[in-house]
Amino acid sequence: MSYSTLQRIKAEEFERFFESYENDYQVYLNHLGEIQWMREAEAEDQHEFYLYTENALQRFHKRLNTNGEGLEKLPAPEREARLQIRAYLEEKYLGGLRPTTEELLPRTPDFRLSEQEIEHIPVTLDVIGVSKSKPVLLIAAAVLLVLLAAASVFFLTRSEAPSAALMIQANVRGAWVFVDEAKRGYADFNRMINNITPGEHRISVRKPGFLVSPPYIDINVAGDTLLELNFNLQPISNDKQGFLSISSNFEDAKVFVNDEFQGMVAEVPLITLPEGEHSIVLEREGYVTAPRIRTVQVNAGDTAAVNFTLTPAVAAASSSTTGNRAIGSLEISASVNGARILLNGQDTGKEADHIFTNLPLGKYTIQVVRNGFQSFPSEHSVDLTTGEPRGQFTFELKKEAQTVILKTVPATGKILIDGKLVGSGVFEGDLKLGSHKVSFSDVPGYRTPREQTISVAENRPIDLTFNYVPIINLIARVTDKGISAANNCEVLTGYTFNNRGFSASDEAGPEIVFDKELNEYFWKFGFAFAYRDPRGNDAIKVTFNLPQNLQRGERFSLRIAGVSSGERYPLSLSKNSDIKIKFNGKVLSYYYNPNNRDESRELKNSEWDISNLVRPGSNTFELFTTEDNNVFYFLKEVEIRN
Repeated sequence: MSYSTLQRIKAEEFERFFESYENDYQVYLNHLGEIQWMREAEAEDQHEFYLYTENALQRFHKRLNTNGEGLEKLPAPEREARLQIRAYLEEKYLGGLRPTTEELLPRTPDFRLSEQEIEHIPVTLDVIGVSKSKPVLLIAAAVLLVLLAAASVFFLTRSEAPSAALMIQANVRGAWVFVDEAKRGYADFNRMINNITPGEHRISVRKPGFLVSPPYIDINVAGDTLLELNFNLQPISNDKQGFLSISSNFEDAKVFVNDEFQGMVAEVPLITLPEGEHSIVLEREGYVTAPRIRTVQVNAGDTAAVNFTLTPAVAAASSSTTGNRAIGSLEISASVNGARILLNGQDTGKEADHIFTNLPLGKYTIQVVRNGFQSFPSEHSVDLTTGEPRGQFTFELKKEAQTVILKTVPATGKILIDGKLVGSGVFEGDLKLGSHKVSFSDVPGYRTPREQTISVAENRPIDLTFNYVPIINLIARVTDKGISAANNCEVLTGYTFNNRGFSASDEAGPEIVFDKELNEYFWKFGFAFAYRDPRGNDAIKVTFNLPQNLQRGERFSLRIAGVSSGERYPLSLSKNSDIKIKFNGKVLSYYYNPNNRDESRELKNSEWDISNLVRPGSNTFELFTTEDNNVFYFLKEVEIRN
């Protein structure tokens, strides 16, 4: 269910509930357009909401919409949501559920709303307006369809410009999302903001009564990308917050509190703030205020009021001059947000775009700086005089660096860029545009990633992961002391029957023997049972585990050191060596021919590429004699390595 649907449902259920108490509860509205139902006594104890009166058209819409659909005709999710909101209202205001609500309320709803979630869903004037104007909207919709049909002919012939999208994650519902000081809707726990033009933007989230961290995020997005932003909102304690009422002769003037943009005057007539001193600035192009900054003390539970009068910048300068004060003004703008303005080498504490007023006449050197950007030009110089007391300058800032993220897994290796150590396990920072060499330190037990060259380009963030491949060396062998040994693996001895799998056994299977000819200890393979028919075949099984993050394409090899003894089985007339090898259940070799001890007098190492057979997690190797084998086989060692 969409968040807008939840808003509509809550608005309708709250209005339905409080209309039955029309004489007790009235509708109150705040500067964000949010609605609350309160008694008169409750309203007197707060400073944010004011009494709202419907106009004649709204009352007409309400009369048209008195008959709503019954609960039984609604989809299950909407029905459950409405019943849960009704239960919340009845528990809070009536002290218990009405019998009809209790009967209809599901015990285990598929769509569950907590009290906190219900309280944080904002009921706004525009939501109530939508839910109350459906009949009139039907006529408008018919007209709109005609317009859309005509417009589609035009838009379908145009190529759509690439745009980005933002995923806004906030821990509180109902906060406004601002993109470059323009409202773009409410923040949800996960809210998608579409149609973001490529380039620089400043994103912020605000909700009365909450402190937001961070207060804003500056981004630079490319087309057809999705960027995730996270904001944390913490409620301000009621005994530690107050309110600020702002008025001005221009309702479209921008309001800044403590250098943070809040909105236009018309949008934020009342602002919730922590108690204490706050600096207030109003800005409007071509206009100034006197004084430019107002400092206001906000006390807990009280409302502080401040009024600004904006006058044309030229008139202000002229007025000041007549008072024997020679002053000028500078308007500084930049191509990106967040650039600090320096006058005569001193940081003004202001960011472009900004208008400086009440400046003494004289010479000024103007610079704008922002980390990771180069300014064009590097500076402007101006001489403010009585004849030319105003200056207007623009700077273009181009990125000289780009954000780069480099990580090493699974080992924590030292990361070097152009030979300089920049991090261990992870590096996240800005690199100058161009080519850079990335290298890594050695980590015991791992193969070091090879040196690479990365190319850093504007508006192309880099996020790379480099793999330290574990050095794997598994050995199962018979030692020079005649003991079975295993390194990073498990060895089981046992037997097999024709067309049957491996069975581990302490009684049957290859035994460890000493061969005088080769002066070595071996596992001796032959038949498993002397007095059974079939006699079975000696077998060995080696099991081991490989990392789950095993890289595809990693090369592995299997090496076997063994020899045919040349000694026939009892009562056998021929000498036929037939040894079968399996890896992860697949036959690795049907034609394994070990050296004959009597002929070569040495062990033979046989090797296979098993890169396509290994897998993350559990792996098995099996070697056994077959029914066609009739000479004893000596196995010294099995090794698996990468």
